[in-house]
Amino acid sequence: MEFKPHSDFSNERKSTDGKKSQCKSCISIYMMDYTSKNKNKKAEYDSQYRAKNKEIIYLKKLDYRVNNKQKLIQYRKDNAVHRRQKTADWIKNNIEYVLKKRVIDYRLNRESLIEKSRSYKAANKEKIKQYKLNNKGKINANTAKRHARRLKATPVWADHWVLSEIYDLAFLRSQSTNIKWHVDHIVPLQGRNVCGLHVEYNLRVIPAILNLKKHNHHV
Repeated sequence: MEFKPHSDFSNERKSTDGKKSQCKSCISIYMMDYTSKNKNKKAEYDSQYRAKNKEIIYLKKLDYRVNNKQKLIQYRKDNAVHRRQKTADWIKNNIEYVLKKRVIDYRLNRESLIEKSRSYKAANKEKIKQYKLNNKGKINANTAKRHARRLKATPVWADHWVLSEIYDLAFLRSQSTNIKWHVDHIVPLQGRNVCGLHVEYNLRVIPAILNLKKHNHHV
């Protein structure tokens, strides 16, 4: 028989000693086993509970955030890479929902978002200038992405990380060789007979002079 301290047991008002009969770790193991065997049932229960108790859940989360500010700040710092990757994976797996929501949010809050952007740019001119100098490859990639989006040439399955790396490579080559390098679309986005996509398989880094000679022709 194993003896455990009272601190290993959760509170239970109905119990004579004010504690649950099972320890926290035993309950945790049981719940993990139950959840793995009843995923659909658990998901349905959680969904119904959230729908019925929105305000209670919100107040609990708010109370936790208020009382654990430093803990949350430290957690975000310690898990920054993991959280960014988790967010990126979720966006990639739900890209259609994300894009639709962004469009709806922008339309509903267009004026306030524009004003917020203007205020931020006015108050952080030097910060923005320094960021652009330190991230020319990323800036060029985003500029090309916006251009391609207008042409509806970027599919949802495009690997944006690889696209950014390609533009970084062009910037690094320009710096190290003192020759201007461009990111070229092998099959042009606006070709005469055929139009390519803004994806990693259709990009290459070549000297600017060759890219300018090529123009919108498929060579």
